[in-house]
Amino acid sequence: MTIKDVKKGDIHIQIESENENTTVELTSPSKLQFGEQIENLIKETVKKCTDKNYNIIAIDNGAYDYIIKSRVEYAVFEHEGISDIDWRSLL
Repeated sequence: MTIKDVKKGDIHIQIESENENTTVELTSPSKLQFGEQIENLIKETVKKCTDKNYNIIAIDNGAYDYIIKSRVEYAVFEHEGISDIDWRSLL
């Protein structure tokens, strides 16, 4: 998948494997300016969702923070097969 495949204003999140620490492989046209912030947001969101650490591949095309959070939450819960979610605990 490439940036061209991701709609403008969206982000694609793919969980590759479990890891010792959560790592993020980010592809983004704004990586130089916002890359560290996006990576930190992804790591914080994973930490709120699960005790596990993952290798995450993220392809960003200008997504806002709330979109990034929702895509990461969905990817983690889908990967772990969790359907009974206490959404209030994620605020």
